[in-house]
Amino acid sequence: MQPSITVNNVFFSWPDGSEIWRDLNVNFNQGRTGLVGDNGSGKSTLLRLISGQLPPAQGEVVASGQMAYVPQVIEADPAATVADLMGVRQALDAIMRLEAGDYQSELIDIIDDRWDLAGEVEQALARLRRVGGSLIDVDLDRPVGSLSGGEAMLLAITGAHLRAADITLLDEPTNNLDQPMREYLLNLIDSWPGTLLLVSHDRALLDRMDQIAECFDGRINLFGGNYEHYEAALAMQQAAAIQAVNQATGEVKRAKRDQQAAAERQNRLLSRGKAKAIKEGLGRDVRHGMAQKAEKGAARQGGDTGERVSAALAELDAAEQAVRGDEPIRIDLPDPGVPAGRRLLEISWPGGGYVLQGPIRLSVEGRNGAGKTTVLRRIVGLETVSSLLPDVRIRALIDRIGYLPQSLGFDGVESSALDLVGAAAPTVATGEIRSQLARLHLRGDQALRPVASLSGGERFRVGLARLLLADPPCQLLILDEPTNNLDRRSVRQLVEALANYRGAMIVVSHDREFTDQLGMTDRLTIDGGQLIVSAYD
Repeated sequence: MQPSITVNNVFFSWPDGSEIWRDLNVNFNQGRTGLVGDNGSGKSTLLRLISGQLPPAQGEVVASGQMAYVPQVIEADPAATVADLMGVRQALDAIMRLEAGDYQSELIDIIDDRWDLAGEVEQALARLRRVGGSLIDVDLDRPVGSLSGGEAMLLAITGAHLRAADITLLDEPTNNLDQPMREYLLNLIDSWPGTLLLVSHDRALLDRMDQIAECFDGRINLFGGNYEHYEAALAMQQAAAIQAVNQATGEVKRAKRDQQAAAERQNRLLSRGKAKAIKEGLGRDVRHGMAQKAEKGAARQGGDTGERVSAALAELDAAEQAVRGDEPIRIDLPDPGVPAGRRLLEISWPGGGYVLQGPIRLSVEGRNGAGKTTVLRRIVGLETVSSLLPDVRIRALIDRIGYLPQSLGFDGVESSALDLVGAAAPTVATGEIRSQLARLHLRGDQALRPVASLSGGERFRVGLARLLLADPPCQLLILDEPTNNLDRRSVRQLVEALANYRGAMIVVSHDREFTDQLGMTDRLTIDGGQLIVSAYD
């Protein structure tokens, strides 16, 4: 089968010299491929190389046919419309002009035999309206600025599905989607035409793939089957690697033991030979010659056992390289000073209210577009009034609030993690900041590279470090979809990092497993403009 995407000897590094791919060779055939790997392993960079957004320094990427690409973050003009976001505006306008009597040949080229596109788009919008939420009112002229992040993502992916390109690239497509939207997307994936290559950490989505491509240690390993098959194959590999380490460790011990035994045996033979020569009255020169001959034999035998030890140590080193580690996060966080009775935040609405006090952990929940992010932005003063939840009143009673938004941006993307965190903790020594960054797995060059060159997961760690290591410490942390862009191991490490935080916390997340692990105590549900408070169970 002719591959749809061919990557030949590709080399790519960032301007600061940070190398991402070297001599990368991989082929992707028709069907659905899930691209997985730790944060910073090069997944999103590979999609951008394939899409042509980034040029390789060496090598080439060859793609057969038309291509559609939907990035992690939809950065459309807020004044643009749903038709623009879905990529169908130009073709629909061409159809309208032809129907009005404008028969220019370039219009026919734009339509490309998609004369029924208007009907297909309306059917797609009808299916989206059945998903519910604020998509009930979706139409082609609706401004993109009125959409939530999840709604914009789902519409962009629906447009890519409609256009039926030969190759489609999706980067973290389930980010920001609530459960009904996620189910809609999963069903869409089942009927995807052509070649689909997507980056995701969503287990349910990856279980719908035909193969898994793993980015690991500067290379890509292909596994036939879905994510379940990949995990089983990886578990077998790791079991074999651990067994190889045990066997190599045993061989090293045996080789060293035999080397020691050989040396002791040779010393005994030399002592006995010397005693026998003296007893038999042999001259000094004769004895010296015998000793030299014995020592040469000992050196040969010692060399043999030494080579065996060296070979065993090399085999052990190679075996240990194949075993993958999973380092936990343990950072020392200062006490933010939030006693149980301290009132931090007041939220009121007609007929009800809520007071956040003490080290409470509040989960804010609701459908996409319900107003969850609006509530968070109003808490930190980024919004004062909006059409969403106009009767809700919010009053913060403290100043030390840390906010980590969905679309993580930094004022100085050319600054390093060390500089950005240092600015948030001006009285903390540089060495201490580097030590704490290392515990958040931002080590060495990662802490010194421009933030713009870091992966989405690495940038998230920088943003989290600015909040957790701030001086004076934040009394309230607000996290909006913090597990977006994080691999499964990083989500577990995020829970570890937040375990020692002793302030209050407000979290918006569609990842129920994550909020369960954080130990949330209260729930604020937004449903149809109404706010409902309950205990988190």
